[in-house]
Amino acid sequence: MEIDPVLISIQFQIAILALAVPVLLTVIVNLDRRYESIHIIRLFQQSPEIWLFGITLVTNLFFVAWYVLSVNYGYWSEFEDYRRTFLLGGIPTLTAFQVIFLLFLIRKVVIFYTPDKLLKHLEVVFENEKELSFRALGDLLVSVVKRGEREIAIDAISFTHNLFQQKEYSQTGEEIHYPKSYYQFIEKLAQTLLAVNNKGFVFLEYRVFGATWLRPIRKNISTSNVTFHNIWIINASALEEKRQDLALHLWRQMHQYSLLNLRDYERYGVTGSYNYSSTKGEKRKLFEFMSHINALALYYGCYEYLNKAFRYTQNEPPKHPLLPKSMSDIFDLYYLVSDDDYEMLLFSGMYQFPDETGIDGEKITTLWFRKSVAILYLRQFTLRRHLSYEDPVSIPGFPKSQSKMKIWLEGLPYFLKFIEETRKDKKLLKELNMPDFTDKWFEENNQLLPEVIFDEIEIKLKDKMDETERAQDLSEEKLAKFKESSKDIISEALASVSELKNDTLTEEPEIIGKCKGKIIPFERTAFLDNIPFHHANFDSFVAEELSADIKTTLANSFHEASTENYSLSSVDMFKAIDKLLGGKDRAEYVLVNAAVFLPYIINHTEVKKDLSEEFYKGTPIFNLKWSSAKGGRALYLMKKQDLPFASTRPPLSSEIKDFSLIDLEIEGYDIWAGIIDLRDFATDESEKYLIRQNHQKYAVANIVCNLEISFSESRKIVELRQIIEGSTKNPDKQDLSAVDNSIFD
Repeated sequence: MEIDPVLISIQFQIAILALAVPVLLTVIVNLDRRYESIHIIRLFQQSPEIWLFGITLVTNLFFVAWYVLSVNYGYWSEFEDYRRTFLLGGIPTLTAFQVIFLLFLIRKVVIFYTPDKLLKHLEVVFENEKELSFRALGDLLVSVVKRGEREIAIDAISFTHNLFQQKEYSQTGEEIHYPKSYYQFIEKLAQTLLAVNNKGFVFLEYRVFGATWLRPIRKNISTSNVTFHNIWIINASALEEKRQDLALHLWRQMHQYSLLNLRDYERYGVTGSYNYSSTKGEKRKLFEFMSHINALALYYGCYEYLNKAFRYTQNEPPKHPLLPKSMSDIFDLYYLVSDDDYEMLLFSGMYQFPDETGIDGEKITTLWFRKSVAILYLRQFTLRRHLSYEDPVSIPGFPKSQSKMKIWLEGLPYFLKFIEETRKDKKLLKELNMPDFTDKWFEENNQLLPEVIFDEIEIKLKDKMDETERAQDLSEEKLAKFKESSKDIISEALASVSELKNDTLTEEPEIIGKCKGKIIPFERTAFLDNIPFHHANFDSFVAEELSADIKTTLANSFHEASTENYSLSSVDMFKAIDKLLGGKDRAEYVLVNAAVFLPYIINHTEVKKDLSEEFYKGTPIFNLKWSSAKGGRALYLMKKQDLPFASTRPPLSSEIKDFSLIDLEIEGYDIWAGIIDLRDFATDESEKYLIRQNHQKYAVANIVCNLEISFSESRKIVELRQIIEGSTKNPDKQDLSAVDNSIFD
């Protein structure tokens, strides 16, 4: 009997279809049950064996269909010999390849079903599928931890370590950032280790919770805030579950890392005066981060962790790089949460306690952090000196910034309150294996009581603030800003004077209004750079007062210079103008408006058709926008030739010398400004500026104006005072008939 290879191949094809497709579906379902990982399934689906098997299967099915149709429908006899040979040889060949690829596929299934073989496979394919392979590795580790397969986890450690190391070495910056998948890897593995609580995986717990893979290996490389946040999340979960042993892994690892990998931080001052963007601040950054971990441990009552952390050392004499060395470190930590410039730790977001959210959560986080610092403060009294220059309880170094010194000064009573509350909490002190810190204990150990130390700190801090203030010269930058702002403000005030200024006045004028200038003493801190708080208007307060004086002087001058005065209603004022200017050329006259609100009259009276804010029936209106102190709201009607003449005189040479005055260079006017510092003046010298006590704390600002407003002696100016309906301060209202229409004849 002749063997038909095509028929045999077709039978094989049917058998393969019946076997492979259900098996593949079953494999995918079982992989999902085994690893609970979509990433491992995707990696399996991307296997070349599946792709090759699928290609040969589809191709062979096409060839078989071609063969069957051509035989059944009589086309076979019409095929050329090479086509028959191609089909008869191709079908068995493709079937043979199918069987081979199926065997390879079965081998791949075995690899994916066997965790240790899958681990080795991930190492092989990692370079081609980095992201997917890394996520699959994480899911594999989670799976083996759940099933307690300790040996496979041990094998995975070296591979995982190399991946984190490669990612670190691939970056060239000063700060290491890992991809999001790396942080998710750590978080997921940490959650699994917490859930299974299997002591057989201590080696893995040490690396995950101790941040062995996340912290930089190279020296002089900084840990990013995102990395710190990831470490915070997993260790916060451990402390929340009272897994103090896991948090201790972090303490021990960071202790060693700080001693061996990090240089000592450089202290440029206190409270936020560290350069966190450089490696010089990395040790300080770690120190503050671990202080927050301690605060969280105190919040959850993890006293065993705190006891072991406070005692842990690898040196003799002992070194504790993650704990304060001096009172300066203690005070820096306490005021850490009070410093507006502090950016490294964001308490309302990155390091807020897990159970606390919102504004109240931020307050609670700060509260427990300060409680932990109070414990560290008391701990300083239990430390022994190992070197002659060491003094754990010496007065702390003060900040250089006046604003930070002010924060310290205001916060001292609250800090002392935390310390006193901790001293009274005998149960807490016992849990932490600390002395009871009674007054007798301080006496027996030759130590000053905290309240005595804080009194001394307060006195020295105040002296330091006074000394720092006295030592500073007035800021050249702020002095320049004062003169610049003064020029702008006074220029704006003089613009109205210039608008009404009559430069064609020929006869001898009569001086009506004068504005000499402004001399104002003020605390010299307004013009210092290093101060507790900044004055919002240090550069403008003198000029603003002088500006108001100039405007008032101008308005008062029109009132004093007026030759006729009438008190009329809003409508009658304009009827009076019509009466006074009847038959005259209105363009030769001018109206000066001293704070009469024209928009209301325009919108609500019969005058609106002839009135705008710039003209009334062809007569121009100049708006002062402020009233006379004596004349109130009024309109002043006059000929243009009777507008005032304005002039200024320069200051005396002695005044220029005393105040170091400079010309503000306002066009058309001699306006000078300057400031004198009374710091080095004798008491009797300062009294002429009305400063009789603590004159060293004051400076005096002077803007010299010497403005004179003059009018022609033959002037005719009519004041039309506005009567405000309902006001109790109105002058006696006059009738329109009282207006003399011959004034301007």
